[in-house]
Amino acid sequence: MIRDLLDPNWEAETVISQIPIDNLKLLGMKLLIIDVDGTLLSGRDINIHKSVYQWIREAKKVFQIHLLSNNPSYKRISKVAKRLDLDFTFAAAKPRTKKLATLLSKYSYDYSKIALIGDRIFT
Repeated sequence: MIRDLLDPNWEAETVISQIPIDNLKLLGMKLLIIDVDGTLLSGRDINIHKSVYQWIREAKKVFQIHLLSNNPSYKRISKVAKRLDLDFTFAAAKPRTKKLATLLSKYSYDYSKIALIGDRIFT
Protein backbone atom coordinates (compact mmCIF):
# COMPACT_ATOMS: atom_id res chain seq x y z
CA MET A 1 0.00 0.00 0.00
CA ILE A 2 1.35 3.43 -0.93
CA ARG A 3 0.56 4.90 2.49
CA ASP A 4 3.06 2.40 4.00
CA LEU A 5 5.88 4.21 2.19
CA LEU A 6 5.18 7.23 4.38
CA ASP A 7 5.72 5.26 7.59
CA PRO A 8 9.38 5.64 8.56
CA ASN A 9 11.35 2.49 9.27
CA TRP A 10 14.76 4.13 9.50
CA GLU A 11 15.81 7.59 10.57
CA ALA A 12 19.30 8.80 9.70
CA GLU A 13 19.16 11.87 11.96
CA THR A 14 21.74 13.55 9.73
CA VAL A 15 22.01 15.60 6.56
CA ILE A 16 21.51 13.83 3.24
CA SER A 17 25.16 14.09 2.23
CA GLN A 18 26.07 12.04 5.31
CA ILE A 19 23.78 9.11 4.46
CA PRO A 20 26.05 6.29 3.27
CA ILE A 21 25.11 5.38 -0.28
CA ASP A 22 26.51 1.90 0.31
CA ASN A 23 24.01 1.36 3.14
CA LEU A 24 21.11 2.18 0.82
CA LYS A 25 22.60 -0.15 -1.77
CA LEU A 26 22.96 -2.96 0.79
CA LEU A 27 19.31 -2.48 1.74
CA GLY A 28 18.44 -3.17 -1.91
CA MET A 29 17.13 0.28 -2.73
CA LYS A 30 16.63 1.01 -6.42
CA LEU A 31 14.69 4.29 -6.36
CA LEU A 32 15.28 7.30 -4.12
CA ILE A 33 12.46 9.79 -3.83
CA ILE A 34 13.95 12.89 -2.25
CA ASP A 35 12.34 15.96 -0.71
CA VAL A 36 13.82 19.34 -1.67
CA ASP A 37 13.25 22.05 0.96
CA GLY A 38 15.00 21.15 4.19
CA THR A 39 16.60 18.07 2.65
CA LEU A 40 18.58 19.25 -0.39
CA LEU A 41 18.28 22.96 0.42
CA SER A 42 18.19 24.81 3.70
CA GLY A 43 15.43 27.33 4.23
CA ARG A 44 14.61 29.45 1.23
CA ASP A 45 18.10 29.08 -0.17
CA ILE A 46 18.35 28.10 -3.84
CA ASN A 47 22.05 27.27 -3.69
CA ILE A 48 22.82 23.58 -3.46
CA HIS A 49 25.74 22.82 -1.15
CA LYS A 50 28.76 21.18 -2.79
CA SER A 51 28.45 18.10 -0.55
CA VAL A 52 24.84 17.62 -1.70
CA TYR A 53 25.88 17.89 -5.36
CA GLN A 54 28.56 15.28 -4.77
CA TRP A 55 26.20 12.96 -2.92
CA ILE A 56 23.57 13.20 -5.67
CA ARG A 57 26.21 12.64 -8.36
CA GLU A 58 27.40 9.45 -6.62
CA ALA A 59 23.86 8.27 -5.86
CA LYS A 60 22.84 8.67 -9.52
CA LYS A 61 25.45 6.03 -10.41
CA VAL A 62 23.55 3.47 -8.33
CA PHE A 63 19.89 4.56 -8.08
CA GLN A 64 17.13 6.21 -10.00
CA ILE A 65 16.29 9.46 -8.24
CA HIS A 66 13.15 11.60 -8.33
CA LEU A 67 12.53 14.83 -6.43
CA LEU A 68 9.15 15.05 -4.69
CA SER A 69 8.33 18.39 -3.10
CA ASN A 70 5.33 19.95 -1.41
CA ASN A 71 6.58 23.33 -2.56
CA PRO A 72 3.98 24.85 -4.94
CA SER A 73 6.58 26.78 -6.95
CA TYR A 74 7.23 25.06 -10.27
CA LYS A 75 9.97 27.63 -10.93
CA ARG A 76 11.87 26.87 -7.70
CA ILE A 77 11.68 23.08 -7.84
CA SER A 78 12.38 22.90 -11.57
CA LYS A 79 15.55 24.99 -11.09
CA VAL A 80 16.81 22.59 -8.44
CA ALA A 81 15.92 19.57 -10.57
CA LYS A 82 17.62 21.06 -13.62
CA ARG A 83 20.81 21.79 -11.67
CA LEU A 84 20.90 18.19 -10.46
CA ASP A 85 19.62 16.73 -13.76
CA LEU A 86 16.74 14.94 -12.05
CA ASP A 87 13.05 14.41 -12.68
CA PHE A 88 10.71 16.11 -10.23
CA THR A 89 7.20 16.51 -8.92
CA PHE A 90 6.18 19.77 -7.22
CA ALA A 91 3.09 20.63 -5.13
CA ALA A 92 2.95 16.99 -3.99
CA ALA A 93 0.66 17.66 -0.99
CA LYS A 94 2.35 15.00 1.15
CA PRO A 95 1.19 13.10 3.16
CA ARG A 96 -1.65 12.74 0.64
CA THR A 97 -0.70 9.97 -1.73
CA LYS A 98 -2.21 10.98 -5.10
CA LYS A 99 0.96 12.48 -6.60
CA LEU A 100 3.13 9.79 -5.00
CA ALA A 101 0.91 7.12 -6.57
CA THR A 102 1.21 8.82 -9.97
CA LEU A 103 4.99 8.95 -9.56
CA LEU A 104 5.25 5.30 -8.51
CA SER A 105 3.21 4.21 -11.52
CA LYS A 106 6.14 5.37 -13.68
CA TYR A 107 8.49 2.92 -11.96
CA SER A 108 8.18 -0.84 -11.65
CA TYR A 109 9.91 -1.32 -8.29
CA ASP A 110 8.50 -3.17 -5.32
CA TYR A 111 7.88 -0.71 -2.48
CA SER A 112 10.62 -2.42 -0.45
CA LYS A 113 13.13 -1.13 -3.05
CA ILE A 114 12.08 2.53 -2.70
CA ALA A 115 13.45 4.98 -0.14
CA LEU A 116 11.76 8.29 0.62
CA ILE A 117 14.28 10.75 2.02
CA GLY A 118 13.16 13.96 3.68
CA ASP A 119 13.61 16.24 6.64
CA ARG A 120 10.21 15.52 8.22
CA ILE A 121 8.32 12.31 8.66
CA PHE A 122 5.06 13.18 6.89
CA THR A 123 5.91 16.03 4.56
